[in-house]
Amino acid sequence: MLTLVSTTNKRALDAVRVLTAKGGLLDYGPLGSRLVVRTMRALAQGKAVEPEQAEEIARQVGMQAHEAHAVLRPITQHDARGNIVGVLGLTLLESPHAFRVNGAQLWTWCAGDTLFLPAVLGKTATIESRPPLSGTTPPPCYR
Repeated sequence: MLTLVSTTNKRALDAVRVLTAKGGLLDYGPLGSRLVVRTMRALAQGKAVEPEQAEEIARQVGMQAHEAHAVLRPITQHDARGNIVGVLGLTLLESPHAFRVNGAQLWTWCAGDTLFLPAVLGKTATIESRPPLSGTTPPPCYR
């Protein structure tokens, strides 16, 4: 099933505002929030974010590398070389939840991630979530 999710989805934008508001589940503070969004947008280009690139993003938002690491480590996936391949639901690793944005093929950890990610990325996305094959429901989230 293909669905286009636009950045103009009011409910998704409202959910992002609530989650990122002070004290919200995704409140990483002003600098941390900029770090997370910029890292997600870099990953949305379809390539892993190398450690040097992550450090540069941290510098751009005014954070030290160790501060950025403390924010990103719990919400990221890494490959064997230490590159970021997933962050807060957006991933380069294949899952049942395909997510195409910026002409790049990515995936999401959960079907629900496909609803808020376009708003965070500021882009329209094409989503395809595979139905279960054997009559059993696959786990809804992958990390």
